[in-house]
Amino acid sequence: MSPYQLVCEYLIRCKDPKQLRRRVFDLSQRRAPDNVIKFYVRQKMVPPMPLACGNVKPDEQRPPVERELKIMPMWLQKSVPFIHKAVMDYNSPTLDGPPQMMTNTAPYTFPPGIRYPPELPKPSPYTLLASGACGRLQYFPTAPPRVKNV
Repeated sequence: MSPYQLVCEYLIRCKDPKQLRRRVFDLSQRRAPDNVIKFYVRQKMVPPMPLACGNVKPDEQRPPVERELKIMPMWLQKSVPFIHKAVMDYNSPTLDGPPQMMTNTAPYTFPPGIRYPPELPKPSPYTLLASGACGRLQYFPTAPPRVKNV
């Protein structure tokens, strides 16, 4: 198998090798702005990757949602309000205790010593949707397909 076929089979399932080859060709053209593909085609080496995170001292360890928003990936930034609500609901006192003021507005802060729920909140704020461009993705129906009797 060619590298394009492997990439299409295992990484980018909604594209075929011809589309991927065309995209690489377009990105490596002289008129294209500088990018990772162009750098690899011209230099024949992978560019150095930026450091994803710095070293964390043992006394500064904490979950990713308690870090600065600007260093989080976009999907985590958008999920923080839902995570914050789920964590605060999990840690909320019972109805017998006095009510506490817990804000669900930005900035989302987590008090020290807070407990996190053991599983993801239900329902999840994001759902996986089928894209129209990805015709090769298969979704298994809940019931077997009906066969017409001829």
